[in-house]
Amino acid sequence: MKKTKSRLFKLAFLLLTLLFLYILKIQFANFFSQKTPFVFPDLKNQSISHITIIGGKSISLYKKNGLWFVKQKKDEFRADQERINNLINNIINLKKEEIVSTNKTKHQQFGIDKEKISFKINDKDFVVFIGKTAGLNKNYLRVDKQNEVFIGEGLTDVFYPDDYRDLNVYLVDDENKVVMVKIAYDNKTLVLQNKNDKWYLKDKEIKKEKVSFFINELKTLKADDILPKKTSPSTIAELIINLKENRREKTANFYQQDEDNYLLKISTSELIYQISKNTVDSLKKQEQDFTN
Repeated sequence: MKKTKSRLFKLAFLLLTLLFLYILKIQFANFFSQKTPFVFPDLKNQSISHITIIGGKSISLYKKNGLWFVKQKKDEFRADQERINNLINNIINLKKEEIVSTNKTKHQQFGIDKEKISFKINDKDFVVFIGKTAGLNKNYLRVDKQNEVFIGEGLTDVFYPDDYRDLNVYLVDDENKVVMVKIAYDNKTLVLQNKNDKWYLKDKEIKKEKVSFFINELKTLKADDILPKKTSPSTIAELIINLKENRREKTANFYQQDEDNYLLKISTSELIYQISKNTVDSLKKQEQDFTN
């Protein structure tokens, strides 16, 4: 009797073990089958040297001497490096989250038509067609000549804004190395000077954090547009900002263009920037902005 019970116990244990292993196998299979495959599994950041974006207009981005550039109206501009790096990372990490159709006659139903992004690797072109949005930061997508339409993430903002130029004015390179800032407008002049890591205005010590905040405003100053080099201001500068960064000096001249915009010319650049009036007004600091 005891032997029979022992055999039954062992048999039951064996069956339970086999059942457990079978369920575990299914779970593992489901787990790995649910992993979303990368669209371009072998793609590396450094391998992409040319990107073409075709939406409302055609945008050609290309890498030169380690930096990205964009052509606009036959002029070459430095491109927005951060935006392009984000775009490349999104392409590298692009996954097929859900396949919604393999019927090529339904492509237009998902907005798959002429809008696309292509990139070149070793003279080989890859194309991603971008269709309608399919949720937060997701679109219907198609790759090259494949009929398959799938949902992918990260390409929603490819076409907007369609200006890929770098609109940063680069007035300040290193905030920590600025030792003097002079602000002149409306017959008033403020001179901020750094002495032994303390900031002074008319030999009066002022709040370092207030000066740091203003210098950061200058460092992050961004234009709304870059105008043709032949553009020349028709008035005298309304706001002049001089600064000394280590031993290097820069001058930024702001000229009123119209009631909403100013032109900006920096002594170290040939570019003519367009800056909004609100932005320029925020740079017209007064003494109390650094003392209160």
